[in-house]
Amino acid sequence: MGVSIFDEKAAIVTGTNFAGAALATPQTITPFAQWNMRLDKLIVSSNDVIAHELTLEVRNDGAPAIVGTVHIPAGAGYSAANPAIDLITQLPVLGDGLNFYNGGAFWVSDPVAITLTFHITILSVGGLI
Repeated sequence: MGVSIFDEKAAIVTGTNFAGAALATPQTITPFAQWNMRLDKLIVSSNDVIAHELTLEVRNDGAPAIVGTVHIPAGAGYSAANPAIDLITQLPVLGDGLNFYNGGAFWVSDPVAITLTFHITILSVGGLI
């Protein structure tokens, strides 16, 4: 059996806000390359009035590998009827989390600019292993 959430020694939680055309080029959302780390959740909310398609990639030593694309509805995470999206559970290839050992990170991109003063927020939740 692999490493699970119960093997984590310390929690790591980071949040990043993106606005405008910030996601036109891939941006890192898990800056944990110097640690052995398990990523459990990538929670996305958006107060934009349009939907977005976020492309997720993993980079290890600089070489990108696209994991998949996830649809983020307009207003995701801003009402009970429209909850935030967990990118980990939306991409079955990731299972129940992903382990990084001494390198690697998740990056996200979206070719469609975020409208006006709206933003997309991504919360990374994991722990040291």
